[in-house]
Amino acid sequence: MAKPVHVYTAHGMLEAEMIVNFLSSQGIEAMASQESVGMSYGLTVGPLGEVKVYVNDDVEADAHKALMDMEKGVYELPDNDEGETFDDELALEDVPDE
Repeated sequence: MAKPVHVYTAHGMLEAEMIVNFLSSQGIEAMASQESVGMSYGLTVGPLGEVKVYVNDDVEADAHKALMDMEKGVYELPDNDEGETFDDELALEDVPDE
């Protein structure tokens, strides 16, 4: 039977939920848990503001690898050296007339 293992400590529920969603996008089921007092008051600093992210022990290694790759920037989009923006790619002539 799989047991939950702590793999990440976030500062606040927002950061924790982003990590849970990131892990989920990598096919790794995760959950966040925060001390109830910290959650009630919306704390994001100190021990009561910490939110621990857990995964099942059978995917712990995959979760650590994904988190390390995230920290290294493996999942970041490359910089656009030509100075183009997303809006430049959406020229008005590409939009069909209604």
